[in-house]
Amino acid sequence: MKKTLFALIFSVLGATGSVGSAQASPSVALTLGSGTDADLTQLSLITHRGFWSHQFANGWSASAHLEFGIAEVNGKLSGANKGIVVVGVTPVLRFEPKKSPGFFEFGIGANYFDQKRIHSNKSVGTNFEFGDLIGLGVKLGEKDQFEIGYRLIHYSNAGISASNPGINFHQIRFQAGF
Repeated sequence: MKKTLFALIFSVLGATGSVGSAQASPSVALTLGSGTDADLTQLSLITHRGFWSHQFANGWSASAHLEFGIAEVNGKLSGANKGIVVVGVTPVLRFEPKKSPGFFEFGIGANYFDQKRIHSNKSVGTNFEFGDLIGLGVKLGEKDQFEIGYRLIHYSNAGISASNPGINFHQIRFQAGF
C-alpha cells in the first residue's frame, strides 16, 4: 500500500512539473513538525509557484501557489503507529510587504492518511482530512531562492465523521528553488 502511494504521488508530481507559470521556478521544501500526539516529516514540491499574483497600491503583494506533499507521521504515545503516510495538495496564499524578505501565508488543502490511528488514544477519524495552515517566514539568497519559516497546521475532517478529534503540528520548514 505504501509503495503504491509513493509511486502515485511521484507520478502526479512528475506529470505536473511542467505545468504552471513559465516565469516561476519550482521548489522543494523539507518540513519537520511536532505535536502532542505525533511527529511529522514532509517533503513538498511547489510546482505552480506564483500562478496568481497581485500588487497592492500600498506596496504589499499577494500570490498563490500549489504545494504537493508527501509526509510520514509517527505517533509518540503508547500504542503509537509508526510510518503513517499522508499525501496531499494545498493551495497557499502568501502576502509579502514591499522591500522585505518576510512573508506570511495560509492555506487549506486536501490530504489522505493511509492509516487513521495515531496511537492507542488518538485517531484522525477518517482517511480524508483537510489541512489548514498558517505560517510566516523569510526569503534568503541573492535571488530569494531559499526560505525558512514556521507553520502551524491543523488536520481535521471538518465533521465529515462523528469522530473528528483533529491533530496539530508546529512545523519548521526549509525551502529551496531550482
